[in-house]
Amino acid sequence: MGDPREDLSVDHAFSAEEIARLVASLGTDGTLCPLVVKGTSMSPTLREGRDTVYLRSVGPDDELRRGDVIFFWRGPQVVLHRLIKVLPDGRLRVNGDNQLWCEEVAREDVFAVAEQVGRGHRVMPLRSGALGAWGAVWMRLLPVREAIWHLPRPVKDAAVRLGSALRGGGRRG
Repeated sequence: MGDPREDLSVDHAFSAEEIARLVASLGTDGTLCPLVVKGTSMSPTLREGRDTVYLRSVGPDDELRRGDVIFFWRGPQVVLHRLIKVLPDGRLRVNGDNQLWCEEVAREDVFAVAEQVGRGHRVMPLRSGALGAWGAVWMRLLPVREAIWHLPRPVKDAAVRLGSALRGGGRRG
């Protein structure tokens, strides 16, 4: 079997298995695999169709840290969520930024971590700068996110504008 990247066409939507194979084929040399965000579970941090995450392959012994945005298997699907906590038994508590609940995943199900985000013509680090600060704040707001969602529309709109400015700009939508 040759390089898995050779038999994948850019003209189709990749299956979860193809994405995992592609990222795994990058190895440990630091090469990043771009992937356009699909789905809304990481909104407001990452927006479907607007943002591109740049994934780095990780092995079972690579360190993962609180706040990392990880790519993992959930059954036959692949999911991009934020690492909230590494549990004592090694399992990982994760949360989509647009969700009120957490789930636990096995460490061996994680195969990549998002290092950067492309938005328009800019590429920004995900763990530092504006996006790193935003992620840290958003994780701490997890216990009160439901109350945030029920705020009056003008208050939410103002918060969205502030969050957008902190995350590096771009209009909502």
